[in-house]
Amino acid sequence: MPKTTEFTDVCGVIAWHDFSWEAFATLTTGVLAVAAAIVVGLRQLSILAAQARLEELKLRSDLYDRRYEVFQAARNWIGFVFRTGRAPDIQDEEFADFMLGIQAARFLFSKKVVDELTSWHEMGARMRLLTTQNKHAEATNVKQDLIARGDKMYELFGGEMSVSQPRENDQAS
Repeated sequence: MPKTTEFTDVCGVIAWHDFSWEAFATLTTGVLAVAAAIVVGLRQLSILAAQARLEELKLRSDLYDRRYEVFQAARNWIGFVFRTGRAPDIQDEEFADFMLGIQAARFLFSKKVVDELTSWHEMGARMRLLTTQNKHAEATNVKQDLIARGDKMYELFGGEMSVSQPRENDQAS
């Protein structure tokens, strides 16, 4: 039996002693190219994951900024009531900002926050009406209730202003 057949029987189907250096170099180059492509592909995947994380953080930061604008409008509105003893009306900048804030809140906050802000607006309208009807004692009671509710503003907005963890509603959208 020839020597090649014995070697093939021992090592499998490849007769290694019949390889030329050119064939070995081609095979090695191909294996190295595949390995390099795998390494590059894995690196690209890690870069893509980092980019996705950065994009998520940017979106959450943008969402926070938009929510903060609503929070600021509500804080300015309640501050106006506290400073002046009256609810802002259509001539006051706080009124327009607060109304825009309520509209934006519908898309940015839970129903609980929207309902509370809407009730503040309704209480302000009631306070203005009572004042025009010279029912100052009732208007003062509404104002005190409104300010008391405004004092809980950080509790109202607190959990929804966090950027560290997305809300359940944010993950669903």
